[in-house]
Amino acid sequence: MMYVSEKEKHDVRLKLLAHKPIDAGELHILAQIRNEDLPPSVWHDTLYSCSKTIVHGLPKRHKTNWLITLTMAIASGTPHLNRETIASKVLYLSAEQKEWNLGIRCQPMMLPYANVKGFNKKWRLLYLYSEMRTQNYIEKMVNIEKPEVLVLDPLQQLIIGENKQEIVDNWLTFFDHLCDTYNITLIIVHHSRKPEQKVQESLNDMISNIRGFGKLGGWANNIIGVIRTSPRVKDTISIGFECRDAIESPEDITLNFNRSNCLFSEVIPRSDHIETFLLENCKKYNATTKLIKICATEFDVSEATIWRVWSELST
Repeated sequence: MMYVSEKEKHDVRLKLLAHKPIDAGELHILAQIRNEDLPPSVWHDTLYSCSKTIVHGLPKRHKTNWLITLTMAIASGTPHLNRETIASKVLYLSAEQKEWNLGIRCQPMMLPYANVKGFNKKWRLLYLYSEMRTQNYIEKMVNIEKPEVLVLDPLQQLIIGENKQEIVDNWLTFFDHLCDTYNITLIIVHHSRKPEQKVQESLNDMISNIRGFGKLGGWANNIIGVIRTSPRVKDTISIGFECRDAIESPEDITLNFNRSNCLFSEVIPRSDHIETFLLENCKKYNATTKLIKICATEFDVSEATIWRVWSELST
């Protein structure tokens, strides 16, 4: 990354405060400022404090399953998919699944955290009956539970009425109020727009695929899209990220869902070949960093992916 002095950053910050345009030659300074000024993320450089994230995908894409496992890891402060988390209290408000079905689904997911002290107080799941799907009730629960991460699943169960856009605007104002007043990280689950004809799902144009309300894409800090990688394989999904506040969005992640234990495992492209390459060359290159760089070039994947394979081999 190009070196940027503190004076250069200070001058650009003054321009931002004065609402003056940024010159083309200062864009790299702006990018570094934005990266430095971001608060810590609770997971994978996406879920920042006070940020608003929309997770969307077609039905039956394991959005809820994945978010439950992710937020359980956040609540316990343990890595999720070999990516670090910051321990944070989570309140998960669900309005879509039947209450009994949701409880049964969560039981096997909670087993890895059975010995984590205080986990039941750090991760709270509440079912929203129809009479509870109001702003007053949601804010009341935020006041009682005092979460650092709030999940609302799904948005469409809250949007009831004829003038949908007016209602959406009202809810977005309420969500802004929650984030600003209670300093929470907000995650909202929403459905993707159904394609007019059967086509292979794609993570491209994630914002345009958000169902219905055009303002959602421009309102959120992060868009996370969830797709099925193949029409024939129901339990393999890909997750894509569009993060406006980061210099770079994280790489896409492909996951397999195991129905026997309701947990996810990451699918790393050509992982067997990568493992073989690392094992065969680890003695040749004493410096691990150099080996990682060479391997990433050899297989045309990111160094972060190679590091994850290496860490699994090392344990």
